[in-house]
Amino acid sequence: MIWSLAGAFINVAVLTRLANWLLRRIMPNEVLRAIAVFISITIIDFLFWNYSKDFLTALKIMMYYYVPFLTLWLVTDILMARRKLRNVK
Repeated sequence: MIWSLAGAFINVAVLTRLANWLLRRIMPNEVLRAIAVFISITIIDFLFWNYSKDFLTALKIMMYYYVPFLTLWLVTDILMARRKLRNVK
C-alpha cells in the first residue's frame, strides 16, 4: 500500500506540474488554471484506470490514492496564486 501511495504521488506530481507548465501561456489566470489542471488530470487518471480495470475498481483507486494528492496540488496551486496576487498589490 505504501508503494501504491508513492506511485500515485509521483504520477500526480509529474502530471500536474507538466499540465500547469503547458497551460501557463494559454490560461494566464492561475486559479482557473489550477482548477483546469485538477479536472483534466483527474479525468486522465480515471480513464487510464477505467481502461485497465473495471469501473468500480477504478473509482476506488481514484478515490483512495489519486484524489487526495490531486486535491493537495489544487490547494497548493490556489494558495500560491493568492500569495502572488497579494504581493502584486
